[in-house]
Amino acid sequence: MLPLFVARCWPAILPEKEVIRLWKNSGLRAGTILEYRRFLGIFFAYCAAERLQPMSQLTVEGAERFYRWYARRGRPESTYRDLRHATRSPLFSYAWALSAAGFTLPMWKQPVEKAPLPPVVAQYIRYAREHRGLAESGLIHDAGILKGFIDYLRKHRVSWKRVTVQDIDGFLQEVSRRWAPATVGRAAYAIRSWLRFLHATGQRRDDLATAVVAPVRLRHDRPPRALPWPKVKALLQAVDATTAIGRRDRAQFLLMSAYGLGAAEVLQLRFEDIDWTGKRLHITRRKTKVPIDLPLLPGVARAIVEYVRRGRPWLTRSPFVFLSMKKPFAPLDQTGVLRHRVREAAKRAGIEAPILGTHLFRHSHATRQLEIGTAMKTLGDILGHRDPETTSIYTRAAVRHLRRLALPIPR
Repeated sequence: MLPLFVARCWPAILPEKEVIRLWKNSGLRAGTILEYRRFLGIFFAYCAAERLQPMSQLTVEGAERFYRWYARRGRPESTYRDLRHATRSPLFSYAWALSAAGFTLPMWKQPVEKAPLPPVVAQYIRYAREHRGLAESGLIHDAGILKGFIDYLRKHRVSWKRVTVQDIDGFLQEVSRRWAPATVGRAAYAIRSWLRFLHATGQRRDDLATAVVAPVRLRHDRPPRALPWPKVKALLQAVDATTAIGRRDRAQFLLMSAYGLGAAEVLQLRFEDIDWTGKRLHITRRKTKVPIDLPLLPGVARAIVEYVRRGRPWLTRSPFVFLSMKKPFAPLDQTGVLRHRVREAAKRAGIEAPILGTHLFRHSHATRQLEIGTAMKTLGDILGHRDPETTSIYTRAAVRHLRRLALPIPR
């Protein structure tokens, strides 16, 4: 059995101090770094004993060989709940550090190819994209819903050519157990549009679209969830701005809380959208495609500059401001990454809420603007609302917060 501590014999590829610095900048905690150093010491000892080049083993296959060697000669597998993960993670993080430093490594893992859409769904999405002018994000969402519907029909051995109203109701009832009412309504809308397309193109004789019933849901049936402004500031202060990922978090969170931007709008921000001389921020609203110029606030500008100088990967010429911390340092395209970071910051700040996500900043921003007296029309323009009724829902959230204040009673 290997001893608890193995003398680290780090190869002269990249100094250990530089690896640790990169890890810290990426947001790894001190305890995790200590554990990774211990496993890498064992890994380097393994490479020396087996006469292997460490860089050649930084692959999924190499990590699997090291795992089997460690399980056989080191710690018994029963002492770890997930020994394979415990041995693979340090190697992956070490490979990432080498890549961040400019070294060329074998591909850690093959990219996962997305399952193709059923032909009848792909045909509809192509038609909707070319002729209906729907937003790409909405089409992607609808494609996922329709693919799930086709899978549901296959599971019940029903062809889409012979689908009935009962089949559609069964699908909507099943997903309603785990989806919010608004999402179920969107699923009904997607299925209706798809059925109309099938009827219009002659692929179905009957038109079932009018028979698809979505759950009854009142418009703006509940006010948006917003945090009191002191808690928003506490969440921002909980971000660890001493790390690269923390600097990225702070810049992104400030953009959302100061302007009410959505996560997708922040991720799509380009350098050409920032007018440093004119102190303007050029934003195109994600849903409405309406452009708007916003003042570049000093605090936001400083946060972006700090991230670009001391946090953004330097081995890229991407026009996008915010990039992944992992090679190939591509632009972030998943809003789930921001949602995870918001939850991490809220946990450190001790903030609890029914729903913690990126839209919390947008809702809190809108509620705060109404509380300080911003005109409804101005707020609607900032948020990119076309319908004034959409902006009016924030008045309900603002009134809810005002009720907490101890107002004097006139005599």
